Amino acid sequence: MTRFHLLTFATVLGLAYLVFSLAYFATFPLWRSLDFLIFPGQIERALAAYSQADIAAHLRAVRLWDMIFPAYYGVVITLLVRRYWQGQARVWMLGLLWVAVAADYVENFYTIRLLTGQGGVWPHVIATWVKFWAVSLPMNLGIMRLWREWRETVPPRI
Repeated sequence: MTRFHLLTFATVLGLAYLVFSLAYFATFPLWRSLDFLIFPGQIERALAAYSQADIAAHLRAVRLWDMIFPAYYGVVITLLVRRYWQGQARVWMLGLLWVAVAADYVENFYTIRLLTGQGGVWPHVIATWVKFWAVSLPMNLGIMRLWREWRETVPPRI
């Protein structure tokens, strides 16, 4: 398997995780994880609607999956950035990416605090905004370039 195929597989695996995560959290009140709520009122309503079982399941997910996933997407998107950008553009893309990864871990910390009744709505919201803003450019452009390369190198099957 070539590096390109491994990178494609790793990217698809990361996207599959996101789909799994969305399906998992669709069973929660407001249909999503605290990680996808970007306003304080949304978080407060979700926490008020969570049962003890919801809180326990959310804590388990954050402590297990959501502590692994930022490192995973950080490595995969770093590989995309290294493949498709050079010079100053690469530096900026990597800087944005690793700011997003750090913000994701800060967000996880405050998610755990919120779920255990220790507060921290605003730090959670700010970390979420920073994460989504910072990751969007390297992730979206990296995946677009990967799919474009894949489309150009894989013959059509008709």
